[in-house]
Amino acid sequence: SFCTLLGCKRALSTPKGGGTILRGPACCLSRFHCCWPQALAHRQLGLMPKANRDARPTPAGQPTLDAFFDTRRPARTGTTPSTVPRATHPASASPPRGYRIRGTDSAPARTTTTAADSAPSSSLDAMSYRTAAGRVVCTHFLHGHCRDGSKCQYAHENPASGPGSAPPPRRHSSAAATAAAHGAGQPPAKMICRYYHSPEGQCRKGDACPALHSIDWRHDNVRFPWSPANVAVNPETRAEYGVWKRVSAVLGPAAFPVSGTSDLEELMLSVLPIDAQRQDIPTELESLLHVIDYILNDAERKEFFERTLPWMRQTVVDCPTVHFPPGSAIPLLRQNESSIVRVTAEQAAALMCCAFFSLFPFRHRFASRQTQPSAEMQRYAGMLPNFNFGFLFGVGGVSNRHKIRCLIEYFMIRAAEAARPVGESAPTFVVEVTRHVAAALPNFRECTLPISKSVTVQDNGAIEDCTGWLEADFANKLLGGGVIGRGCVQEEIRFAINPEMFIARLVCEQLLPNEVVYMTGTRQYSLYKGYADSFTFAGRCPPPTRTPVPVATSSPKPRAMVDVAIVAMDATNYNQWNLKPEHQFFPQWVARDVGKAAIAFSGSPLSAHPSVSNGPVVTGNWGCGAFGGDLELKFLQQLCAASAAGRPMI
Repeated sequence: SFCTLLGCKRALSTPKGGGTILRGPACCLSRFHCCWPQALAHRQLGLMPKANRDARPTPAGQPTLDAFFDTRRPARTGTTPSTVPRATHPASASPPRGYRIRGTDSAPARTTTTAADSAPSSSLDAMSYRTAAGRVVCTHFLHGHCRDGSKCQYAHENPASGPGSAPPPRRHSSAAATAAAHGAGQPPAKMICRYYHSPEGQCRKGDACPALHSIDWRHDNVRFPWSPANVAVNPETRAEYGVWKRVSAVLGPAAFPVSGTSDLEELMLSVLPIDAQRQDIPTELESLLHVIDYILNDAERKEFFERTLPWMRQTVVDCPTVHFPPGSAIPLLRQNESSIVRVTAEQAAALMCCAFFSLFPFRHRFASRQTQPSAEMQRYAGMLPNFNFGFLFGVGGVSNRHKIRCLIEYFMIRAAEAARPVGESAPTFVVEVTRHVAAALPNFRECTLPISKSVTVQDNGAIEDCTGWLEADFANKLLGGGVIGRGCVQEEIRFAINPEMFIARLVCEQLLPNEVVYMTGTRQYSLYKGYADSFTFAGRCPPPTRTPVPVATSSPKPRAMVDVAIVAMDATNYNQWNLKPEHQFFPQWVARDVGKAAIAFSGSPLSAHPSVSNGPVVTGNWGCGAFGGDLELKFLQQLCAASAAGRPMI
């Protein structure tokens, strides 16, 4: 009975951040009473109407929501209102919210409205949420389902239509999209063959099996959003229906026109599962909307809505026909298996667009805690990092918002390049992810090789400036670490400025001590300044000038990759579980980290990039930040590893 949107629990005491408990209004989702900061956030999203009041009176001396909701939140638009100078809300500060405490003029309100806001509407936003008899309307019923049924203490009635009426459709949604969202008119989903999709991957009946055999739903492949096996349950009818039909109906450019952040928010919530909040799927988009409204300038915002977003929507819709034709599959890079995955830059962009709309099944934040249809699905969700961007879009903070800005820059560049004609002789660029597994950690007690003297130490510059050599990614065992979250250190920054590295996060299970991952052909799209909390987007990165690395292919069109090679190697985290920083000097932990570095510097015969196995290694303070590593020890460990591999170290 909690509000799963913002984790708002029943207020029984003073909230952690201070503030006053409001006993009058009730949370729109849980029907429990909220502290006013959480209620304010709900009201900003348009989820708790001003007229929704509990029957219990507010105790004397305590404020009511009317004190905080004096003005209704204006609709977001695609441009910044001219009445609010941009200098009054810089990127590093919170924008004016359009609210003020009654009797004060503390913050300028955003007063821009559109014709749609002033016109009468039967949508949920325009209702009084009270019946003619004065009863409070059940918001669960208005959103399509109430688990309490006839026992619900609130009125099951649409105020706009009278008693016995059905809930109104979502605002802006077309009839086709609304019907698809609830599975109306769709045939029942075909049952999935549990034998074909099991770890053994065999079904004795073969083609004669009446159940569904989908190669993109097997346990050893990435589960695509457009797979026919991707089904959901209608909470009203309890019938299964195909998810992709609803997604393609909503994301079609003509089905749902988007001209501003208000429409974008509605669009992105429409493609999520019907019971997304109950499944603990992130639905908060405040940071994404902040970036578009306040960090993008007017020209960039116009480009995003007029060219980039339509291209992203069309790219997602074209995934099962253009980018990944029927029969296509992307294998997972499983533990204890040396293997490789190559995708084109266009396919990588299509997968990233799907992640932007949070379409990948079982790849949400906390997916391992959510109820899965089988034990194999539970393992699938637990061994892979989250890939959908929904959680990132709701995380606050300047550095996290600038990570979103870097991702938007990637989409804007890809959309602009897709609009330009490409000559037939131009190569198709590919992104390569290679998982390298060593039989065992190297035994340096028996190593007789001399320590290399080919070492260069620089006190300035960045690892990504040394293109053409093997660059170190100070990785988490789940690749990307907290990039889709609050993390913003070396690995997260590298993923933000080289977004095609996310493909490794999509396909790789968590790393074991004897494993590393090479990511080659990823391009840097953004420049940046700062680190951790001071990280900010600093502009567009110029296109690469180095000669591309050719890739052998049987297709008539040549293939190549950008001359960038990165190795993800995870150091031991001495600040978690029962480990302490002093443990890194124990022999077993020294051997573990020097062995991991030696595996990373040894290269892989599977990769087509020459820098993976040859040439200098560019590294730095590996594991010396959040993981608590010692600077001198980590330098010596990497020096031993580079000496054993016979490679210079920078």
